[in-house]
Amino acid sequence: MRKSFLLSFLLGFIILDFSVIAQIAKKPVIMVVPGDNLCTRHGYVNTYDNQGVAVTTYDYKRALNESVSVLAVNDKISELFNTEFNFPIKNLSEVLKGIEADRAREMLRTSRTGASIQRNPMDILEDVAKADIWIQVDYSINVNGPMRNIDFTMRAIDQYSKKQIATTSGSGPKLSGASVAELAQSAVVNYMQDFQYQIQQYFEDWVANGREVLIGIEVFDSWGDYLDSYDYCDDELAICIEDWMYENTVNGRYSTLTSTENRLEFDQVRIPLFTIDKNGRERPIDTRRWASGLRKFLVDLGVEPVKIENRGLGRATLLIGE
Repeated sequence: MRKSFLLSFLLGFIILDFSVIAQIAKKPVIMVVPGDNLCTRHGYVNTYDNQGVAVTTYDYKRALNESVSVLAVNDKISELFNTEFNFPIKNLSEVLKGIEADRAREMLRTSRTGASIQRNPMDILEDVAKADIWIQVDYSINVNGPMRNIDFTMRAIDQYSKKQIATTSGSGPKLSGASVAELAQSAVVNYMQDFQYQIQQYFEDWVANGREVLIGIEVFDSWGDYLDSYDYCDDELAICIEDWMYENTVNGRYSTLTSTENRLEFDQVRIPLFTIDKNGRERPIDTRRWASGLRKFLVDLGVEPVKIENRGLGRATLLIGE
Protein backbone atom coordinates (compact mmCIF):
# COMPACT_ATOMS: atom_id res chain seq x y z
CA MET A 1 0.00 0.00 0.00
CA ARG A 2 2.77 2.42 0.98
CA LYS A 3 4.72 1.50 -2.19
CA SER A 4 1.65 2.15 -4.33
CA PHE A 5 1.10 5.53 -2.66
CA LEU A 6 4.78 6.45 -3.04
CA LEU A 7 4.76 5.45 -6.72
CA SER A 8 1.63 7.53 -7.39
CA PHE A 9 3.16 10.50 -5.59
CA LEU A 10 6.39 10.26 -7.60
CA LEU A 11 4.52 9.90 -10.89
CA GLY A 12 2.39 12.94 -10.05
CA PHE A 13 5.50 14.95 -9.16
CA ILE A 14 7.24 13.94 -12.39
CA ILE A 15 4.19 14.90 -14.50
CA LEU A 16 3.92 18.24 -12.71
CA ASP A 17 7.63 18.84 -13.10
CA PHE A 18 7.51 18.14 -16.85
CA SER A 19 4.51 20.46 -17.26
CA VAL A 20 6.50 23.25 -15.62
CA ILE A 21 9.50 22.49 -17.83
CA ALA A 22 7.27 22.54 -20.93
CA GLN A 23 5.87 25.92 -19.97
CA ILE A 24 9.30 27.41 -19.35
CA ALA A 25 10.59 25.89 -22.60
CA LYS A 26 8.30 28.12 -24.68
CA LYS A 27 10.28 30.92 -26.26
CA PRO A 28 9.39 34.20 -27.94
CA VAL A 29 9.76 34.67 -31.70
CA ILE A 30 12.80 36.84 -32.42
CA MET A 31 13.90 38.92 -35.40
CA VAL A 32 17.38 40.47 -35.61
CA VAL A 33 17.52 43.92 -37.26
CA PRO A 34 20.20 46.57 -37.83
CA GLY A 35 20.34 49.03 -34.92
CA ASP A 36 18.81 52.51 -35.16
CA ASN A 37 22.18 54.22 -34.69
CA LEU A 38 23.79 52.02 -37.34
CA CYS A 39 21.08 52.88 -39.89
CA THR A 40 21.30 56.60 -39.10
CA ARG A 41 25.11 56.71 -39.37
CA HIS A 42 25.10 55.08 -42.80
CA GLY A 43 22.01 56.84 -44.17
CA TYR A 44 19.77 53.78 -44.24
CA VAL A 45 16.65 55.83 -43.58
CA ASN A 46 13.50 56.70 -45.52
CA THR A 47 11.02 59.52 -45.17
CA TYR A 48 7.36 59.17 -46.03
CA ASP A 49 4.37 61.48 -45.80
CA ASN A 50 1.81 60.70 -43.11
CA GLN A 51 -1.09 63.09 -43.74
CA GLY A 52 1.23 66.03 -44.26
CA VAL A 53 3.74 65.07 -41.57
CA ALA A 54 7.18 63.81 -42.63
CA VAL A 55 8.03 60.60 -40.79
CA THR A 56 11.47 58.94 -40.89
CA THR A 57 11.83 55.16 -40.75
CA TYR A 58 14.79 52.82 -41.05
CA ASP A 59 15.51 51.24 -44.44
CA TYR A 60 16.51 47.68 -43.57
CA LYS A 61 16.32 46.56 -47.19
CA ARG A 62 19.04 49.01 -48.25
CA ALA A 63 21.14 48.13 -45.22
CA LEU A 64 21.12 44.43 -46.10
CA ASN A 65 21.54 44.96 -49.85
CA GLU A 66 24.25 47.63 -49.77
CA SER A 67 26.40 46.41 -46.88
CA VAL A 68 27.93 42.96 -46.93
CA SER A 69 28.95 43.35 -43.27
CA VAL A 70 25.42 44.29 -42.11
CA LEU A 71 23.99 41.21 -43.81
CA ALA A 72 26.75 38.97 -42.43
CA VAL A 73 26.38 40.23 -38.85
CA ASN A 74 22.58 40.04 -38.99
CA ASP A 75 22.58 36.47 -40.31
CA LYS A 76 25.25 35.25 -37.87
CA ILE A 77 23.51 36.60 -34.76
CA SER A 78 20.17 35.20 -35.99
CA GLU A 79 21.87 31.84 -36.43
CA LEU A 80 23.31 31.93 -32.89
CA PHE A 81 19.90 32.63 -31.34
CA ASN A 82 18.38 29.80 -33.33
CA THR A 83 21.05 27.10 -33.05
CA GLU A 84 22.60 27.82 -29.66
CA PHE A 85 19.50 28.88 -27.71
CA ASN A 86 16.64 27.43 -29.78
CA PHE A 87 14.71 30.67 -30.21
CA PRO A 88 12.26 30.62 -33.14
CA ILE A 89 13.59 33.13 -35.66
CA LYS A 90 12.01 35.32 -38.32
CA ASN A 91 14.65 36.03 -40.95
CA LEU A 92 14.65 39.73 -41.81
CA SER A 93 15.70 39.20 -45.44
CA GLU A 94 12.91 36.69 -46.09
CA VAL A 95 10.29 38.87 -44.40
CA LEU A 96 11.32 41.86 -46.53
CA LYS A 97 11.08 39.76 -49.70
CA GLY A 98 7.57 38.72 -48.71
CA ILE A 99 6.56 42.35 -48.16
CA GLU A 100 7.93 43.29 -51.60
CA ALA A 101 5.88 40.54 -53.22
CA ASP A 102 2.74 41.64 -51.37
CA ARG A 103 3.38 45.26 -52.35
CA ALA A 104 3.65 44.31 -56.03
CA ARG A 105 0.27 42.57 -55.84
CA GLU A 106 -1.26 45.59 -54.07
CA MET A 107 0.05 47.93 -56.78
CA LEU A 108 -1.71 45.85 -59.42
CA ARG A 109 -4.97 46.10 -57.50
CA THR A 110 -4.80 49.81 -56.66
CA SER A 111 -3.74 50.82 -60.18
CA ARG A 112 -7.21 49.89 -61.46
CA THR A 113 -8.93 52.37 -59.15
CA GLY A 114 -6.20 55.00 -58.95
CA ALA A 115 -6.34 55.00 -55.14
CA SER A 116 -4.04 53.52 -52.49
CA ILE A 117 -3.57 53.65 -48.74
CA GLN A 118 -0.28 54.94 -47.31
CA ARG A 119 0.93 52.82 -44.39
CA ASN A 120 3.91 53.25 -42.11
CA PRO A 121 6.59 50.87 -43.50
CA MET A 122 7.62 49.86 -39.98
CA ASP A 123 4.01 48.96 -39.13
CA ILE A 124 3.88 46.80 -42.24
CA LEU A 125 7.10 45.02 -41.24
CA GLU A 126 5.82 44.44 -37.70
CA ASP A 127 2.50 43.13 -38.94
CA VAL A 128 4.02 40.70 -41.44
CA ALA A 129 6.87 39.45 -39.23
CA LYS A 130 4.80 39.19 -36.02
CA ALA A 131 8.03 38.73 -34.05
CA ASP A 132 7.61 39.21 -30.31
CA ILE A 133 11.06 40.72 -29.82
CA TRP A 134 13.39 42.60 -32.15
CA ILE A 135 17.12 42.39 -31.46
CA GLN A 136 18.70 45.66 -32.62
CA VAL A 137 22.39 45.19 -33.43
CA ASP A 138 24.78 48.13 -33.70
CA TYR A 139 28.47 47.50 -34.40
CA SER A 140 31.68 48.97 -35.75
CA ILE A 141 34.69 47.17 -37.21
CA ASN A 142 38.11 48.25 -35.94
CA VAL A 143 41.15 47.75 -38.21
CA ASN A 144 44.74 47.72 -36.98
CA GLY A 145 47.01 46.48 -39.74
CA PRO A 146 46.08 42.86 -40.50
CA MET A 147 44.11 42.59 -37.24
CA ARG A 148 40.37 43.35 -37.00
CA ASN A 149 37.75 43.15 -34.28
CA ILE A 150 34.17 44.27 -33.64
CA ASP A 151 32.66 46.53 -30.98
CA PHE A 152 28.94 45.85 -30.65
CA THR A 153 25.76 46.70 -28.77
CA MET A 154 22.62 44.55 -28.77
CA ARG A 155 19.22 45.70 -27.49
CA ALA A 156 16.11 43.54 -27.19
CA ILE A 157 12.88 45.47 -27.79
CA ASP A 158 9.43 44.15 -26.92
CA GLN A 159 7.52 44.95 -30.12
CA TYR A 160 4.19 45.13 -28.30
CA SER A 161 5.04 47.58 -25.51
CA LYS A 162 8.14 49.05 -27.27
CA LYS A 163 10.07 48.62 -24.02
CA GLN A 164 13.75 47.73 -23.96
CA ILE A 165 13.94 44.44 -22.10
CA ALA A 166 17.61 43.45 -22.40
CA THR A 167 20.90 44.99 -23.44
CA THR A 168 24.53 44.00 -23.73
CA SER A 169 27.69 45.41 -25.32
CA GLY A 170 31.32 44.48 -25.67
CA SER A 171 34.33 43.97 -27.94
CA GLY A 172 35.62 40.91 -29.71
CA PRO A 173 39.23 39.67 -29.82
CA LYS A 174 41.55 41.00 -32.52
CA LEU A 175 41.80 38.42 -35.32
CA SER A 176 43.69 38.16 -38.58
CA GLY A 177 42.04 36.80 -41.71
CA ALA A 178 38.63 36.31 -40.08
CA SER A 179 35.42 37.02 -41.99
CA VAL A 180 32.92 39.57 -40.69
CA ALA A 181 30.63 36.75 -39.59
CA GLU A 182 33.49 35.16 -37.62
CA LEU A 183 34.34 38.53 -36.06
CA ALA A 184 30.71 38.96 -35.02
CA GLN A 185 30.51 35.49 -33.51
CA SER A 186 33.75 35.90 -31.57
CA ALA A 187 32.53 39.29 -30.27
CA VAL A 188 29.09 38.24 -28.95
CA VAL A 189 29.73 34.64 -27.88
CA ASN A 190 30.75 35.55 -24.32
CA TYR A 191 27.75 37.84 -23.84
CA MET A 192 24.97 35.77 -25.37
CA GLN A 193 24.22 33.59 -22.34
CA ASP A 194 23.30 36.48 -20.06
CA PHE A 195 21.54 38.38 -22.85
CA GLN A 196 19.26 35.51 -23.80
CA TYR A 197 18.60 34.85 -20.10
CA GLN A 198 17.29 38.42 -19.71
CA ILE A 199 14.96 37.83 -22.67
CA GLN A 200 13.77 34.48 -21.35
CA GLN A 201 13.03 35.94 -17.90
CA TYR A 202 10.93 38.66 -19.51
CA PHE A 203 9.08 36.09 -21.60
CA GLU A 204 8.33 33.96 -18.56
CA ASP A 205 6.71 37.03 -16.99
CA TRP A 206 4.50 37.17 -20.11
CA VAL A 207 3.51 33.53 -19.59
CA ALA A 208 2.64 34.15 -15.94
CA ASN A 209 1.14 37.65 -16.10
CA GLY A 210 0.22 38.27 -19.74
CA ARG A 211 1.62 40.38 -22.55
CA GLU A 212 1.37 44.16 -22.16
CA VAL A 213 -0.64 46.02 -24.84
CA LEU A 214 -2.69 49.19 -25.34
CA ILE A 215 -6.41 49.22 -26.15
CA GLY A 216 -8.33 52.30 -27.27
CA ILE A 217 -11.99 53.08 -28.00
CA GLU A 218 -12.92 56.11 -30.09
CA VAL A 219 -16.35 57.41 -31.09
CA PHE A 220 -17.31 59.02 -34.42
CA ASP A 221 -19.88 61.85 -34.36
CA SER A 222 -22.03 59.80 -36.71
CA TRP A 223 -22.71 57.22 -33.97
CA GLY A 224 -25.00 59.68 -32.22
CA ASP A 225 -24.28 58.55 -28.66
CA TYR A 226 -21.59 58.71 -25.97
CA LEU A 227 -19.52 56.37 -23.84
CA ASP A 228 -21.19 57.70 -20.68
CA SER A 229 -24.61 56.58 -21.95
CA TYR A 230 -26.81 54.36 -19.74
CA ASP A 231 -28.72 52.91 -22.72
CA TYR A 232 -26.67 49.73 -23.20
CA CYS A 233 -26.09 48.14 -19.81
CA ASP A 234 -26.92 48.61 -16.13
CA ASP A 235 -24.28 51.34 -15.72
CA GLU A 236 -22.42 53.83 -17.87
CA LEU A 237 -21.17 52.10 -21.02
CA ALA A 238 -17.60 53.07 -20.09
CA ILE A 239 -17.95 51.38 -16.69
CA CYS A 240 -19.33 48.21 -18.29
CA ILE A 241 -16.35 48.21 -20.67
CA GLU A 242 -13.97 48.53 -17.71
CA ASP A 243 -15.75 45.60 -16.02
CA TRP A 244 -15.20 43.54 -19.20
CA MET A 245 -11.52 44.52 -19.20
CA TYR A 246 -11.15 43.35 -15.60
CA GLU A 247 -12.80 39.99 -16.35
CA ASN A 248 -10.82 39.29 -19.52
CA THR A 249 -7.28 40.49 -18.72
CA VAL A 250 -4.76 38.24 -17.00
CA ASN A 251 -5.25 38.65 -13.24
CA GLY A 252 -7.48 41.68 -13.97
CA ARG A 253 -4.43 43.80 -14.80
CA TYR A 254 -4.97 47.01 -16.80
CA SER A 255 -4.96 50.78 -16.22
CA THR A 256 -7.45 53.35 -17.48
CA LEU A 257 -5.36 56.08 -19.07
CA THR A 258 -8.14 58.23 -20.56
CA SER A 259 -11.90 58.24 -20.01
CA THR A 260 -14.15 60.81 -21.68
CA GLU A 261 -17.55 60.69 -23.35
CA ASN A 262 -15.88 60.08 -26.71
CA ARG A 263 -12.71 58.20 -25.86
CA LEU A 264 -11.35 55.42 -23.67
CA GLU A 265 -7.71 54.40 -23.53
CA PHE A 266 -6.27 51.55 -21.50
CA ASP A 267 -2.55 50.89 -21.04
CA GLN A 268 -0.63 48.14 -19.24
CA VAL A 269 -3.34 45.79 -20.50
CA ARG A 270 -2.17 42.25 -19.84
CA ILE A 271 -3.51 39.76 -22.38
CA PRO A 272 -2.71 36.03 -22.53
CA LEU A 273 -0.08 34.74 -24.94
CA PHE A 274 -2.14 31.71 -25.93
CA THR A 275 -5.74 30.66 -26.28
CA ILE A 276 -7.45 27.31 -26.83
CA ASP A 277 -9.17 26.89 -30.19
CA LYS A 278 -12.38 24.95 -30.83
CA ASN A 279 -10.36 21.76 -31.35
CA GLY A 280 -8.69 22.06 -27.97
CA ARG A 281 -5.34 23.12 -29.42
CA GLU A 282 -3.21 25.90 -27.99
CA ARG A 283 -2.58 28.78 -30.39
CA PRO A 284 -0.97 32.21 -30.03
CA ILE A 285 -3.27 35.20 -29.56
CA ASP A 286 -2.37 38.71 -30.69
CA THR A 287 -3.77 42.11 -29.78
CA ARG A 288 -6.30 42.23 -32.62
CA ARG A 289 -7.71 38.77 -31.91
CA TRP A 290 -8.01 39.55 -28.20
CA ALA A 291 -9.69 42.91 -28.96
CA SER A 292 -12.23 41.08 -31.14
CA GLY A 293 -13.68 39.72 -27.89
CA LEU A 294 -14.31 43.29 -26.71
CA ARG A 295 -15.83 44.13 -30.08
CA LYS A 296 -18.26 41.17 -29.76
CA PHE A 297 -19.17 42.32 -26.24
CA LEU A 298 -20.05 45.79 -27.55
CA VAL A 299 -22.06 44.46 -30.49
CA ASP A 300 -24.00 42.14 -28.16
CA LEU A 301 -24.89 45.23 -26.08
CA GLY A 302 -26.25 46.91 -29.21
CA VAL A 303 -23.25 49.17 -29.82
CA GLU A 304 -22.59 49.18 -33.55
CA PRO A 305 -20.99 49.49 -35.99
CA VAL A 306 -17.63 48.72 -34.36
CA LYS A 307 -14.40 48.30 -36.33
CA ILE A 308 -10.98 47.21 -35.03
CA GLU A 309 -7.98 49.15 -36.28
CA ASN A 310 -4.51 47.78 -35.60
CA ARG A 311 -1.85 50.36 -34.80
CA GLY A 312 1.26 48.22 -34.53
CA LEU A 313 1.50 44.80 -32.90
CA GLY A 314 0.73 46.02 -29.40
CA ARG A 315 -2.07 48.50 -29.98
CA ALA A 316 -5.64 48.09 -31.18
CA THR A 317 -8.32 50.76 -31.36
CA LEU A 318 -12.05 50.06 -31.58
CA LEU A 319 -13.83 52.66 -33.70
CA ILE A 320 -17.54 53.11 -32.98
CA GLY A 321 -19.68 54.60 -35.76
CA GLU A 322 -18.84 55.15 -39.40
